[in-house]
Amino acid sequence: KMLQEEGIEVAAAESRMEDREAVAKELDEYKPTHVLNAAGITGRPNIDWCEDNKPDTIRTNVIGTLNLADLCYLRNIHCTVYATGCIFAYDEKHPLGSGIGFTEEDEPNFRGSFY
Repeated sequence: KMLQEEGIEVAAAESRMEDREAVAKELDEYKPTHVLNAAGITGRPNIDWCEDNKPDTIRTNVIGTLNLADLCYLRNIHCTVYATGCIFAYDEKHPLGSGIGFTEEDEPNFRGSFY
């Protein structure tokens, strides 16, 4: 909405990232200068779904993201990927409920995911 208020044309994708041909078709149709990707499977009802459905998770979150990034690269389109799942776990320096957040300098410490 902020971009639209600035007069910048915005389009939402309808394709699934794991469908490389459909993504390529949309990119060729819209001809964007920038792609902002926040898509991915997070699991329903929670992230544990991803652990029980590894092929679907990898197909979308890994292969799909690589498809999109590669297709943008081949077309000289700037691609920004927003993906932050399961990077940090609460620890002694960041206790649950403390309000103490992690920073870019903190090392990832979540080891509970397969990917």
